Amino acid sequence: MIARIKGILSEIIDDYHVIVEVHGIFYEILVPAIVMKNLKERYEIGEEIELSTLHEIDSAGGFGKMTPRLIGFLTDREKNFFVQMVKVKDFGSKRAIKALIEPFELVANAIETGDINFLSSLPEIGKRSGEKIVAELKGKMAGFLSDDAQFDGILDESKLPDFKRDAITALQQLGYKRLEANKMINRILKLKPEIDQTNELIKEVFRQPGK
Repeated sequence: MIARIKGILSEIIDDYHVIVEVHGIFYEILVPAIVMKNLKERYEIGEEIELSTLHEIDSAGGFGKMTPRLIGFLTDREKNFFVQMVKVKDFGSKRAIKALIEPFELVANAIETGDINFLSSLPEIGKRSGEKIVAELKGKMAGFLSDDAQFDGILDESKLPDFKRDAITALQQLGYKRLEANKMINRILKLKPEIDQTNELIKEVFRQPGK
């Protein structure tokens, strides 16, 4: 089992594959879409990199063919999240690698909040797959939430007052992500808990510095 690789980032082959050189041995490693994005932002070709890896054996294709595969992550936390995702029935590593285009914390929060719309907006995940993921993983994602997500609490729309739910929807229509809108609104309501109207809440969001 190869659990971690530390070496030189030798090549970025395509959107999902990199090559890492370790003492003259070149390892081809699959990485999820969001990991590739972060990797490109943090590392240049020729720099040393360390990846937490998942070592799998792919038996697809029949005829007893067994192909080893390394999947890489920038942290153990990312790897552990991926392991949970691929436990969902009929949702294997290949789909997960393409589906995970958003930060793991956002996906984990969507699972915990039952946000099927967010999940089904990801590649390889339709409404039915989103429902299955929530059904199998909801309640198991607390360890993967960001500190902000845990601080803001679980965003269950069925339990929100109408004015807050409408404000979140309005901010989403202006281009803000759902969790970002929730965070902004929660900050205002902590400062001014007396607000109970959508328009007033949205105006206050844009009045406050650091929104």
